[in-house]
Amino acid sequence: MEKEINRWYKKLWETKGARFRAADRLGLHEYWSTITVSLITVYIISINLLVIIPEVERTPLLSDTNITYFTICASILMLAVSLIISSQNYRLRIDKYHECGRRIEEIYDRICLWKNSAINPTKYELEKVSVDYLNIIDKYENHKPIDYRFFKSDNLGEYRIKCKIWYKIRVKANYYFRTVIVYIIALIIPFLILLFLKSTSVNTVGEKDALQKNTGFAWNLEKEKTQNENRNDSTKWSYKNWKADTQDVSVDGKPMINGVFPVPKYELVDSTFNGLGNSGNWKGFELQDKKIIYHSLYVKKNAVNQKFIKDKSDEVFFTIAVLTDSVDLKRYSHTNLSVSSRNHPHYMGQGFVKTKSNNIDFISFITADRNSYAIVNMRLFDLRIGRIVLIAPQKDGTLRSLQLDSPILSSHEMKEYMEGMMISDLKVIDFFTRKNNI
Repeated sequence: MEKEINRWYKKLWETKGARFRAADRLGLHEYWSTITVSLITVYIISINLLVIIPEVERTPLLSDTNITYFTICASILMLAVSLIISSQNYRLRIDKYHECGRRIEEIYDRICLWKNSAINPTKYELEKVSVDYLNIIDKYENHKPIDYRFFKSDNLGEYRIKCKIWYKIRVKANYYFRTVIVYIIALIIPFLILLFLKSTSVNTVGEKDALQKNTGFAWNLEKEKTQNENRNDSTKWSYKNWKADTQDVSVDGKPMINGVFPVPKYELVDSTFNGLGNSGNWKGFELQDKKIIYHSLYVKKNAVNQKFIKDKSDEVFFTIAVLTDSVDLKRYSHTNLSVSSRNHPHYMGQGFVKTKSNNIDFISFITADRNSYAIVNMRLFDLRIGRIVLIAPQKDGTLRSLQLDSPILSSHEMKEYMEGMMISDLKVIDFFTRKNNI
């Protein structure tokens, strides 16, 4: 009888201890899962707020599209995680484990009374202990093995375990990793991502600051906005340029009329502007029986472009070569060209080349942030992939184009480059001498 009492004593003691430990484990899950979901939600909102930083001051990784995509995906993920956590019913299960432990403890107290007194239970009383225990166990969720092992680690004196210290460290490490550390990791990873994004943003700003320090000039969207405000602020206007531009206000300019607008003082942006220019061959370069007019638009060296052109005196930002069958060597009415710095620090030029039956009109510009484009008879050319555009009018009135890449060249270098290319470049020669050309 005593042996049976001792067996029940130990069994009930372990079971109630494991159930209470299971309640504690779920309590940790409930606490840390709530904190994790809340803080990660804050992280997601914080990342979404990055859109208030001008996009030009962010890395490509932090573009509006990427931020929107990330926050939508992260929000959906957090919604799914929240639903999973909610489905675990931690609070209800905690209460059930506690209730189970208390009911087992009632039986355990009965056993303790028999064990510590001279009163011997009857066979019926022991059978009732078994029935009561099984009825309790059947009504509640069982604890996990980790709960039992944790209970044992707190009562190592009652068990025969080798290397008790190692056993306790291993069990508790496993227990807290599952209930606490996994949530801490989930909190740290987004925080590290935020730090990384912040550092890349700082690096980008640092690179721009370094560029400005090295060249004395850097351009971004905020500066463009400031320049736009200057255009609308009469106290910032250049009256020297205004006086020069309004001395002869006439409707001229081809293909686009040159409008007269107030412009901000150049030194508000950069004081090193040194002029624009054009070069080329107005008489026409002879290629077999063909005549080719070419023009180049260039900006003289200043702080805006000096980092990119190094020791060159100027930079050609657009060259156009047009096959023509009409050259006026007296008045040179077959072609015209003009450049303008009134959009400083952006520069542009325009012109035309006539044929007997058509006009080839063009406009080109380069911006302070090194974007450059040209429009030729409503055809758009992105000059970042090639600053040289060849145009061959066809006998049927249509046009053909060939865009060529080249290194950054000065106006003097471009003249040699173009004429050398039309003499020796088979691709260019073939383009201009095809039978369907004019």
